[in-house]
Amino acid sequence: MPKDLHTWIEDVERLAPGEILRIEKEISPRFEVLALIKHFEDRGQGPAFLFENILNLKGERSEFSLFTNTFASRAKLGVTFGLSADEVRRRPGLPTQIISDRSGRRIKPVVVSPSEAPCKERVLSEAETDLRNFPVVTQHELDMGPYMTMGAVAADPETGNHNLSWHLLMIKDGKRAGMY
Repeated sequence: MPKDLHTWIEDVERLAPGEILRIEKEISPRFEVLALIKHFEDRGQGPAFLFENILNLKGERSEFSLFTNTFASRAKLGVTFGLSADEVRRRPGLPTQIISDRSGRRIKPVVVSPSEAPCKERVLSEAETDLRNFPVVTQHELDMGPYMTMGAVAADPETGNHNLSWHLLMIKDGKRAGMY
């Protein structure tokens, strides 16, 4: 099973050809990303898109790529669990069954020191941080601004049960964002 995003992308390209489209043309995150996704959805297709030359919120080429629509098909979800696109076509419920089977089995987390953690390879100071450096998508004409989609995990204070939900994080300026 893939351990990082780069490996997962390679696995999808190998096991489910055509499920990831790499877009090398310069593209704006304002409306253009969603227009391309909608173009494919209108044709019954759900590839993931890797925008390799996308503008940031300052209108400059972003140092970051934008990867979206990752699980818009069962074939890509299947690759997450080591299944080929053919296996998922033959047994479309198999990825869901694997998720269900694994959800009851807890695994002990591996603690990694901050000096070894991949997420700490590059740390910016507050002065260096500017949210406008990211290629954040504006989807619709009436949106109040560009939004990142993020997952939030919260525990019910009474039961302790956890829940995962998706929220929009609107970028207000280089230092401020608001959650909806």
